[in-house]
Amino acid sequence: MSDQLIQHIATQGAVGYGSAPGTVATIMMLPLLWFVRSMGLSTTEYGMLSVLLFAFGWYVTARALPYFNEPDPSAIVIDEMSCFVWAFIGVPICWQTVLIGFVFFRLLDIYKPLVIGWIDQMGGVAGVMLDDLAAACVAQLCLRLLVSYFGWI
Repeated sequence: MSDQLIQHIATQGAVGYGSAPGTVATIMMLPLLWFVRSMGLSTTEYGMLSVLLFAFGWYVTARALPYFNEPDPSAIVIDEMSCFVWAFIGVPICWQTVLIGFVFFRLLDIYKPLVIGWIDQMGGVAGVMLDDLAAACVAQLCLRLLVSYFGWI
């Protein structure tokens, strides 16, 4: 892939340079969740898809990061896009879980509490990608607790 294409994918074009780029990029993943739900993927298949998206995001971020002069540029949004789906591994996808998972993921990614902030400080592609993965995993844990408490299926 050309450097220009890598940068375009990493920033999703104008999305990375607009207002609230991480939130907009996460919203862009919502149709994928509904599409995956309609496919009826098993938890294993959905998990494999999530791993592939993460690997793609890691690759693109690693290639794009040298073109930015900051450790975790807000213009790079492929990290949010490739990690958000992790919040729903093993969680039933319905409007309640998607809405709450979205809110949990964005709040955790923005405020970076506890270990998420520490991971963000790692720098490089690991810091860019793994803080979002951690946010998605914590969001997933919260969703699993809510699903078991409220019985959403």
